[in-house]
Amino acid sequence: MSDTLLGKINLQSPEYFWLLLVVPLLWWLLRLIPPDAVRRRFPSLRLLQNLPRLRPQTAFTPLWLLILRGAIMILFVLGFTSPIWSSGDIDLPPPDQPIMLLIDNCWSAVPNFQALRDKALSILEPLPPEQNIAVLVTCPATADPMISQGVVPVPRARALIHRIKLQDETADWARLLHAMQTLELAPIANVTFVSSGLIYHDDLARLLQELSAYDQVAIALPPESLLPVILSPATDRQKIRVEVQRFTDIGTSVYNIITRDKNGYILTLDKIQIPDGKRSESMALSIPPEALEEISTLQIPNMGMTAQLSWNPPEIPARIGLVANNLVNSFTNPNRYLNAALTDKTQLVINNWPALLEQNLPVIISAVPELPTEQLNAIAAWLQQGGRLIRFAGLEVPSNPDQLLPGRPMEMLYHLNEQFLYPEPLGLAAFPPDSPFQNLRFHFSPHFYQHWLINAVDLSDKRIWANYADQTPMILSKTVGQGESLLITTPPTPSGGNWIFSGAFPAMLEKMIARPTNALTNIKTVIETDQITVLNKNNIPDNIAITDLNNIQARIMLAPYIFILAILLWLADQALIITRFAGLIRAEK
Repeated sequence: MSDTLLGKINLQSPEYFWLLLVVPLLWWLLRLIPPDAVRRRFPSLRLLQNLPRLRPQTAFTPLWLLILRGAIMILFVLGFTSPIWSSGDIDLPPPDQPIMLLIDNCWSAVPNFQALRDKALSILEPLPPEQNIAVLVTCPATADPMISQGVVPVPRARALIHRIKLQDETADWARLLHAMQTLELAPIANVTFVSSGLIYHDDLARLLQELSAYDQVAIALPPESLLPVILSPATDRQKIRVEVQRFTDIGTSVYNIITRDKNGYILTLDKIQIPDGKRSESMALSIPPEALEEISTLQIPNMGMTAQLSWNPPEIPARIGLVANNLVNSFTNPNRYLNAALTDKTQLVINNWPALLEQNLPVIISAVPELPTEQLNAIAAWLQQGGRLIRFAGLEVPSNPDQLLPGRPMEMLYHLNEQFLYPEPLGLAAFPPDSPFQNLRFHFSPHFYQHWLINAVDLSDKRIWANYADQTPMILSKTVGQGESLLITTPPTPSGGNWIFSGAFPAMLEKMIARPTNALTNIKTVIETDQITVLNKNNIPDNIAITDLNNIQARIMLAPYIFILAILLWLADQALIITRFAGLIRAEK
């Protein structure tokens, strides 16, 4: 390799230089080949005397022709040596020195992954094919971070680097450093760490300790303006909030936050701005409550970790209780319709209160709003421990409702016309934003003929699940310890409305018996930024060279241009030969 004012020239095949020994033989070859014989006719001496004197032909090859053909041969030899011009800042190691490349492909490499891979490939570009290369990645797709399985030649290493994929994981530096030690290349190897610029405090200490065993070490770092950001989602029943954290407080940054469903389609696009002097900002996404469960991923494109979201559906209990009554075969028996709606969903245990409480069932349904006085304390204790009590309105309003009933019934309202012949049913209002019924859609709107009117004064600490079209409560709940008591203000019989025969009844009943679980699970662990170090010259020892990740060496293969120039000169030489024998070039008179 030779240095020039404009860069460095490296010869990939210097063994072809021995062909330059042929150039001095050119002069001898030109002398050895005699000039072509010239045949002249002499018609008569008198005519010959009148001819002008011709200059005698020289016995030596012209100097310009010798220089031209010598330059052609030298250019062909230089082309065979495959010279490459480069303008980078990395000195090439000797051909017998092994190269170790550590490539960061974890979550922190998202903004610069293509630059990381290009940087690693640029290091291999000027090396001879037989040079030994070891390639290791911080987040391997398999258990072994040494994807090269030892040292491999340059073409094989180049192919391995092309196949490296970005992993949305954190680095396992303990395993990576063990793989470096297994190679046993210290201290002779030339080590280059192509880094995303971020590393945990403890991992940095272990990495620097391992790199201290090598004589030549370099770290390629991205600019701080291209460091990734951390996306931390949180959710409740009405919205998703995100916090975006960056690793610098210099300048104002604007990021796009995209929500996608499980099929990858974009649901919403929000923008968040972090002003100068701040490292984090939070906001609520514009996703409507009814579409929350459609979200599968949150991401800031090309700027960091993707938050994978897992929505856990409510758990349907395997066994639930239903309080028995004496109207077993009657058309007006509420249990008839409750049993039909729940048969395919869960096992229904029909028994009296003492037997149901003894089995400690998670959910008990009662079509009779009044609770037995002798069992009231036991029911309250069961609710305190996490039970769920679902009660339907009866045909009569209780005169003395118990304290576990959410809301105080005042009277029964009937929705009939003046002739009492044809009902004018009452429909459902839109579900409240925090209602478990929020995502339910019905082909036919359910209608209600009678329902209890609940005292609105008692509703301050209650949760409304559904309202009638006149905005009076249809379903409301009350928290009792760790449990919940629900009241449906219409009877589960045909007298209550046609909803008992529609798809709304089993769908809503399933939501009522379902046990709530964690609505949102963030599969990826939220990363604590205070545990991460931004690599720079202040925390990297002086004996480790720092290079710019985006400063890719400009390299030009000179061989094609050299061969083209040599061919052009050879064509010029042939043209001169043709014109000379055609008589187009005349000797000086």
